[in-house]
Amino acid sequence: MPLNSLPYLLCLIVAITIFWLLPSTGRRLFVLAASLTFYASWGMVFLWLPVFVAIVVYVCGIQIQHSGKGARRWMWSGVSIALLPLIALKYRGFLLGSLDVLARWHGAQSVSPIIAIALPFGISF
Repeated sequence: MPLNSLPYLLCLIVAITIFWLLPSTGRRLFVLAASLTFYASWGMVFLWLPVFVAIVVYVCGIQIQHSGKGARRWMWSGVSIALLPLIALKYRGFLLGSLDVLARWHGAQSVSPIIAIALPFGISF
């Protein structure tokens, strides 16, 4: 669903209205469900990514609460896991292209073909 479309605007208005009508205890769960629904509108194949990242970051958050000196390590693990999909998917063309240029400059063959992966808009945010 393109962000500059009427269906998106209508969904956004409905989602904001429902959010403010819900009691504060149910708002987080609603935002999670609405976000996953929006992400799935790009294709169900993309749904595993935010679910996986959310679970891992949640576990890291629980570990931060329960660990004393190891809290910093868990924090950086959570931040790294949250940023890894952005780096891997958004900048893969640049990274693979740069490696390819370096490989050819040194006389080697192409590192790998740059695979076109449809990237949902939400990954950048």
